[in-house]
Amino acid sequence: FYGRIHMVRIITDSASDLLPAAAEAMGISVVPLAVQFGDTAYLDGQTIDSATFYDLLKTSSENPTTSQPTPNAFLHHFQQAKEAGDQVVAIVLSSALSGTYQSATIAKDLCDYDSIYIVDSLSATSGIQLLLHHACAHHFHPAEKAPAGMDAAAGQRKKTERRYAV
Repeated sequence: FYGRIHMVRIITDSASDLLPAAAEAMGISVVPLAVQFGDTAYLDGQTIDSATFYDLLKTSSENPTTSQPTPNAFLHHFQQAKEAGDQVVAIVLSSALSGTYQSATIAKDLCDYDSIYIVDSLSATSGIQLLLHHACAHHFHPAEKAPAGMDAAAGQRKKTERRYAV
């Protein structure tokens, strides 16, 4: 067998709160959500880190707002995978909490590539991380394809109980 072995790329958004070192170690690309304090806009995990966010939260007179990544933010990653012939599993913030799933779906349609699988995590932060770990466990097995990683994540999503307190 000669030639390039095609990969499965795993992509998530910054609502996963996946630390940069963990994302790099697991080979996961993270698409940032936008965070805004007053008139200043940041990209979560790129132009603002957690420590700065919490410092601003304490000192700012305005509460922050967030917005979903644009379809173009996902499209960049999807096009790279398409050009390489790689498959994609994107595990994103719950569609009940954000339009991130919709942005990823729009980007998939714009990319016009059948090997992109988008999973609505139905969760946030650690719930997304759990699904990412399951997807990674399946996608590194040489006999597995992206749908196996997606199925693993979706199967775990059904087993995950979410409780929230305000």
